[in-house]
Amino acid sequence: MKKRLISAAVGSAVGVVVLSFSDLLVLEITGALLTAVAIYEIFKTAGLRSHRLLMCIAWLCGAVIIFTARGSLRISVLYPAVLFFASVIVTAVLRFGKVNPESLMTVALFCAYITAGMYSLVYVRGHSHGLFLLVMVLCSAWLTDAGAYFVGSAFGKHKIAPELSPKKTVEGAVGGILTTLILGLAATYIYTRFVNQIGVNYLLLAVTLAVSAVVSMFGDLFASSLKRWYKIKDYGNIMPGHGGVLDRFDSVLAVAPLFAVALNQFSFIM
Repeated sequence: MKKRLISAAVGSAVGVVVLSFSDLLVLEITGALLTAVAIYEIFKTAGLRSHRLLMCIAWLCGAVIIFTARGSLRISVLYPAVLFFASVIVTAVLRFGKVNPESLMTVALFCAYITAGMYSLVYVRGHSHGLFLLVMVLCSAWLTDAGAYFVGSAFGKHKIAPELSPKKTVEGAVGGILTTLILGLAATYIYTRFVNQIGVNYLLLAVTLAVSAVVSMFGDLFASSLKRWYKIKDYGNIMPGHGGVLDRFDSVLAVAPLFAVALNQFSFIM
């Protein structure tokens, strides 16, 4: 518990610094670094850490894609995406018999998942009210987890996916959704009432928050499924007591693209 508290305090301090300066290149650099660590964790988990060239290409392509989110690099994300998947195909062909195709496909899927999530975080920050929205993305993911934990601990009886996460319950899931919905709407009201008077479509925001809570829980379970498959407790140990980047950001990576799409298609913040 002591390690978890210390790690949480340090992580929160770093997060505040990054968010405070996220109007510069700090967020993009941080996103690229977190992506690199998460990609390393997935290569290690899948047993492909020795394939350094492919991992380096994944790092490079991930960083390039993230730096296109706000136009720092004015190229299409199609180019690095094609380069990465072409590298996966070449590896599968040339290293046939020496690399497990299942592990290679797992790495390809998770690299795309990680990069898409980090790209979306930077994209959301690029909105005119991006700092507030970025905090909303992070909080909606983590509040869902916290709400589900406390409500599930008190009232949970019906398991959702006992083989993946024995402690997650239907009651906890409902608690997580309500926690995110209530606190998210309350925070938005306070922000728009006392900090920055902007227009908000509360109905669309409520739908986005509710769906994001569900997506957050499935993102967590999705990441847990791979840990169960490979029989590991954590993806890494970069944050003592919390695990690796993927352990801490699994639900955030799932929620961020949802917010990016909602902002792009529905504009619930005007």
